[in-house]
Amino acid sequence: MDESDIIKGMVVVIEHDYDVFGANVSGMTAVVIRPYSVDRMEGPYKREKRVVKHLVYVEDVDEYCEPRHEWLRIVSQE
Repeated sequence: MDESDIIKGMVVVIEHDYDVFGANVSGMTAVVIRPYSVDRMEGPYKREKRVVKHLVYVEDVDEYCEPRHEWLRIVSQE
């Protein structure tokens, strides 16, 4: 999945174990609220890597969260 594929309103599935206030949202669908809510370099000096996260809403647990880009799979574009 290319980073430019993520847009507001699309439906994605979180494909990585991710704890959101005590609930593992792996396998749950979510709606993208704000693409690229986090886009920065992280890590020790000279070994930094780019981290991209998207603000999503997971209806099954009624919570918002920011999973990493590589943890998401696009289901549909709204």
